[in-house]
Amino acid sequence: MRSRGGMRGQAVVSVTRTAPARAGIATVGGHRLRHRAASRVLAGGGNLAEAGQLLRHHGEETTAIYAKVDQAALATVVRPWPVVER
Repeated sequence: MRSRGGMRGQAVVSVTRTAPARAGIATVGGHRLRHRAASRVLAGGGNLAEAGQLLRHHGEETTAIYAKVDQAALATVVRPWPVVER
Protein backbone atom coordinates (compact mmCIF):
# COMPACT_ATOMS: atom_id res chain seq x y z
CA MET A 1 0.00 0.00 0.00
CA ARG A 2 1.40 3.38 -0.93
CA SER A 3 0.84 6.41 1.27
CA ARG A 4 -0.19 9.71 -0.24
CA GLY A 5 2.86 11.10 -2.01
CA GLY A 6 5.22 8.98 0.11
CA MET A 7 7.50 6.05 -0.41
CA ARG A 8 6.64 2.43 0.13
CA GLY A 9 8.15 0.85 3.23
CA GLN A 10 10.54 -1.29 1.20
CA ALA A 11 11.81 1.80 -0.65
CA VAL A 12 12.67 3.44 2.68
CA VAL A 13 14.55 0.31 3.75
CA SER A 14 16.42 0.26 0.46
CA VAL A 15 17.41 3.93 0.67
CA THR A 16 18.57 3.65 4.28
CA ARG A 17 20.80 0.73 3.31
CA THR A 18 22.23 1.85 -0.01
CA ALA A 19 22.80 5.58 0.56
CA PRO A 20 25.05 5.16 3.62
CA ALA A 21 26.96 2.37 1.86
CA ARG A 22 27.65 4.66 -1.11
CA ALA A 23 28.76 7.42 1.28
CA GLY A 24 31.01 5.04 3.20
CA ILE A 25 29.21 5.50 6.53
CA ALA A 26 27.39 3.14 8.88
CA THR A 27 23.87 2.03 8.02
CA VAL A 28 21.24 3.35 10.43
CA GLY A 29 17.94 1.90 9.24
CA GLY A 30 14.55 3.47 8.71
CA HIS A 31 13.26 2.93 12.24
CA ARG A 32 16.21 4.73 13.84
CA LEU A 33 15.97 7.46 11.23
CA ARG A 34 12.32 8.05 12.11
CA HIS A 35 13.14 8.08 15.85
CA ARG A 36 15.84 10.66 15.24
CA ALA A 37 13.59 12.85 13.08
CA ALA A 38 10.77 12.87 15.63
CA SER A 39 13.17 13.56 18.50
CA ARG A 40 14.79 16.43 16.59
CA VAL A 41 11.41 18.05 15.92
CA LEU A 42 10.56 17.90 19.64
CA ALA A 43 14.02 19.11 20.71
CA GLY A 44 13.65 22.04 18.33
CA GLY A 45 10.47 23.18 20.05
CA GLY A 46 7.98 21.34 17.85
CA ASN A 47 5.11 19.25 19.13
CA LEU A 48 3.85 15.72 18.45
CA ALA A 49 1.45 16.95 15.77
CA GLU A 50 4.31 18.54 13.81
CA ALA A 51 6.51 15.46 14.21
CA GLY A 52 3.54 13.36 13.05
CA GLN A 53 3.16 15.47 9.92
CA LEU A 54 6.82 14.93 9.11
CA LEU A 55 6.48 11.17 9.62
CA ARG A 56 3.09 11.15 7.82
CA HIS A 57 1.23 9.63 10.77
CA HIS A 58 -2.51 9.86 11.25
CA GLY A 59 -2.47 10.00 15.05
CA GLU A 60 -0.25 11.28 17.83
CA GLU A 61 -0.25 7.85 19.50
CA THR A 62 1.81 6.48 16.61
CA THR A 63 4.17 9.45 16.65
CA ALA A 64 4.70 9.07 20.40
CA ILE A 65 6.27 5.66 19.73
CA TYR A 66 9.04 7.32 17.73
CA ALA A 67 9.52 10.41 19.88
CA LYS A 68 11.93 10.07 22.78
CA VAL A 69 11.75 12.21 25.86
CA ASP A 70 14.49 14.81 26.05
CA GLN A 71 15.58 14.39 29.67
CA ALA A 72 17.64 17.61 29.69
CA ALA A 73 14.71 19.70 28.41
CA LEU A 74 12.34 18.02 30.84
CA ALA A 75 14.65 18.81 33.77
CA THR A 76 14.29 22.53 33.08
CA VAL A 77 10.53 22.48 33.67
CA VAL A 78 10.09 19.81 36.34
CA ARG A 79 9.50 20.87 39.90
CA PRO A 80 11.41 19.29 42.76
CA TRP A 81 9.59 16.62 44.73
CA PRO A 82 8.12 18.17 47.89
CA VAL A 83 9.80 17.17 51.11
CA VAL A 84 7.39 16.55 53.97
CA GLU A 85 8.83 17.40 57.35
CA ARG A 86 7.61 15.40 60.33
